[in-house]
Amino acid sequence: MTRGQQAVLLVLAIMLLTVTGLLVYTLVNSGEAASPLPTLTTRPTVTAPPTRPPAGTPGALTAPPTWTPPPTRTPPFTSTPRPTDTARPLPTITRTFAPTFTPRPTVTPSLPGPTGTVVLQNPGFQGIRDDAIPGWSWWAEDNFTPGGEYNPDTSYETPLFKQADDPVRRINGPTLQIDAVQHLKFKVYVFQTVPVSPTLKVGFQVMAGAFSGSGAIKMAAGIDARGGDDCNAARWSDLSFLNQDSGVQRIVAPEVTAGDSGRVTVCLYAEPLYPAISNAAFFDDAELIVNQK
Repeated sequence: MTRGQQAVLLVLAIMLLTVTGLLVYTLVNSGEAASPLPTLTTRPTVTAPPTRPPAGTPGALTAPPTWTPPPTRTPPFTSTPRPTDTARPLPTITRTFAPTFTPRPTVTPSLPGPTGTVVLQNPGFQGIRDDAIPGWSWWAEDNFTPGGEYNPDTSYETPLFKQADDPVRRINGPTLQIDAVQHLKFKVYVFQTVPVSPTLKVGFQVMAGAFSGSGAIKMAAGIDARGGDDCNAARWSDLSFLNQDSGVQRIVAPEVTAGDSGRVTVCLYAEPLYPAISNAAFFDDAELIVNQK
């Protein structure tokens, strides 16, 4: 075979291969059209949660309200009473008096003779009003403050001075009544200064009664020969322990010799043994007697 023939055969072979390749490609493409390729399903994308709009923006999410427990109330401080008798309640204060002094009456100097009776100012305790006792002065222990520390043995409050309002308790007509504040004790001195001649022996006496809801009322009469402005230097009678069962008692102070001052001071004393709902002392018919020179 000649070289020209070989060249022709080579060209024919190439053409045959090309036609064959085209046929195969056509067949393959027609099969794929009959069976479409599967479609890929895309993975869902995860989106971030919506951000909370700022407060006050329309549509903003509102956080659910939270429960706040109410504050615990702390009780106010109260003083703890220290009663010695548990049967006695803490006192209920219905009135409070500040210690006051009744102005001393002006006494016209009128010295008595060697014997006789010195006339006291208002010996029958008449005309008592607003804690004032005409002709007499008074002093009362007062150490208790409402809401403060309370001790049934040592807590004192100024009492009420008035005219006795119960006829059963009157001694001889108008009578001085000293009324305690409930559940508090009183310690009271009622006194008067009168002129007397120096060196005279004088005595003093008074009629007394009492009412006590617990125990008795301690009562006494005294006289200061030097005529002091209070009862600190008085000489006292023995204590009388009186209550509603004791009746009316005469209390007599020791006899004294009047000093150079030319006056003497007569004194009354009253104090309950125990605090109670009701404690009262009664005085009437005070009398200063000149015995002898």
